[in-house]
Amino acid sequence: MNARLHEAIAILGDIDADDASTEARGRRAHARVIAMIEFADEVSGMRREQRIANLLTLAQLGKKDSQSALNEARRLLAVDEEPSKLKGAA
Repeated sequence: MNARLHEAIAILGDIDADDASTEARGRRAHARVIAMIEFADEVSGMRREQRIANLLTLAQLGKKDSQSALNEARRLLAVDEEPSKLKGAA
């Protein structure tokens, strides 16, 4: 599990599932929001990967847009690699 999900679990702490107090309801809502943020980040990453895969598939077809699709896929992959280069330099 990643840090956000650990944070959501920690927020829940020792709250019982049937606890209807304001604090318990607030903690459950807070944990749901954190989990939804994590879910949105995951979906965003999958959409980007799917776009790159579609571009690479188009590039293999050998049609008139193949070269531009390949260039766009390379650009997206290069953007993905840049943050890791920056992390290594720090």
